[in-house]
Amino acid sequence: MNELDNLIRVGEVDGINEHEGTVRVTFPDRDDMVAEDLALFSSEQWFPQIKESVVCLFLPNGLQQGFCLGPYFNNENPPPIPNKNKFVKKFNDGLTLEYDLKNNKLTISAENPVTINSSITSNGNVTINGNLTVSGTISGTISN
Repeated sequence: MNELDNLIRVGEVDGINEHEGTVRVTFPDRDDMVAEDLALFSSEQWFPQIKESVVCLFLPNGLQQGFCLGPYFNNENPPPIPNKNKFVKKFNDGLTLEYDLKNNKLTISAENPVTINSSITSNGNVTINGNLTVSGTISGTISN
């Protein structure tokens, strides 16, 4: 085996260090060898799940320094919405953010309540398909 055999490896996450933004990855094809403190290669706060398969990239000096590039699509982890024109971020609790690049439309789907801690301004129509509960003042002009 030469040193290039270890540059890109597929392994399984078995530990997460939330404070450092690193993961510990086990490589079943290398007798369960463990690489610790692999930095997540991401510009957003995102942690893979324990037991999730991930792709790792290592520096050529061995498995001591490298990066966890993240999970990949496969039979156990297929694309949530197979459409090249959609950006999709799906969370384990049922929350899905979907942006349709072709139609410029954002859809947020959630099984649990969504809280927005900010003022909201709409420069268009607002449609409510359900009940509206208000705990505050309603002001403005009502016209038909």
